[in-house]
Amino acid sequence: MEYGGIVDLSAALRKWYGLSYSGEPDSIVYNWLERNRFRCVVVMLLDAMGVSVLEKTLREDGFFRSHMSHQVSTVFPPTTTAATTAFLTGKYPCETGWLGWQQYFKEVDDNVVLFRGMGYYTNENYGSLGWDALPVKPIHEELKEKGIVAASVWPLWGDENPCGDFSSFCWMTRSLAENGDMRFVYAYWDNPDYLMHKVSPDAPCVKELLRNMEKEVANMKLPEDCGLLVIADHSQVSAKTCDLAQYPEITQCFLRKPALETRSPTFFIKPGMEKEFEDRFRSVFEGEFDLYDKQQVMSMHLYGKGTQHARFEEMIGEYVAVARGYLQLTYGKKVTVKGNHAGGLEEEALIPVIISPK
Repeated sequence: MEYGGIVDLSAALRKWYGLSYSGEPDSIVYNWLERNRFRCVVVMLLDAMGVSVLEKTLREDGFFRSHMSHQVSTVFPPTTTAATTAFLTGKYPCETGWLGWQQYFKEVDDNVVLFRGMGYYTNENYGSLGWDALPVKPIHEELKEKGIVAASVWPLWGDENPCGDFSSFCWMTRSLAENGDMRFVYAYWDNPDYLMHKVSPDAPCVKELLRNMEKEVANMKLPEDCGLLVIADHSQVSAKTCDLAQYPEITQCFLRKPALETRSPTFFIKPGMEKEFEDRFRSVFEGEFDLYDKQQVMSMHLYGKGTQHARFEEMIGEYVAVARGYLQLTYGKKVTVKGNHAGGLEEEALIPVIISPK
């Protein structure tokens, strides 16, 4: 499928505020901004609240689905690390270097979880390595540098305006928007993603959670001169787990451990063993994963268009496997998530564009 619609959403906002961008500005969102000339725009990104999740859990006449103007694709892989960074910077993953949950860094010879600064397999503490090696600047910080009043809202782990529950999150978002000087608010919440990882997107408690979230947002009552844009970074599917350690004929080809995502892992292969790896991987996972070598990944622009980051090729390894079913691949590490994303299914990649007023 075609990826990158979330970059186009970002481009519409960035064009409106006079910032640089990749992609083609989403015409519906840009025309909405032009038509209404809002004093302040609030962007609320609800992690994993993709179209497939909305359709399973919420009524068509509820606030979210009745205000959904259209749907777009996220980036590849459809995962928070790549997608939120793409939205906040207006750049594709190949441009930012933010490609997945955990990436290999040669300076420490380890796979590092970018958001947490820790070794994925080793639990070593690497502090701000990911941010230092792959620096990015989100839109609200760019706006501040231009003298435009902007703010962000986060769960408790965030540095700016952290909130302990969703009610507080909505209250904080509205309070910031009520400031007459405020021009832009970015509000990120880590559910329903967190819950669905634990119980799967099909669990009844997910429906209850999303109905409560929808009610809170519908009752938020922003000032009349504010526009609300609600999006997701990706969706989620129920997932099955397979440990690659069960297949020594495959793992003996590894130069180092797999990186990025369990539903779209990248493989680093010992020189001279590429053909053996391809044959062995496909003999086991044919039908479950599509396997692409580095040249195919680059020619497909799988991780987006634009000028590639200097470390992009280094970080995608020799092969990328993309899930076409519901399997996730681990390697000697216990992964208990029942819902996941970052694969190649359309239901993982389509996200809603919810606008109010319409």
